[in-house]
Amino acid sequence: MTVEDDRDNGSTDWWDLELTGCPLVPVPDREGLWRIAPWHLTEGSGLRTLEYSLLPPRQRIHWVSRARGIKLPAPDAS
Repeated sequence: MTVEDDRDNGSTDWWDLELTGCPLVPVPDREGLWRIAPWHLTEGSGLRTLEYSLLPPRQRIHWVSRARGIKLPAPDAS
């Protein structure tokens, strides 16, 4: 997923999202209605039915000029 502001000297953020599993199941006897899956669809406590990170790793670019392809240098870690 990528998000940008509309300024030439703005920022671009992006996240690599990974979606897995089957977190939704149909509600029995309620046509067209879905609910979040129980702890596990077939066995055990099911804590792995829906796994996610609240803050997935983000990458960010700050631009001197997006139109000219000039990025602001990354901060020096020293």
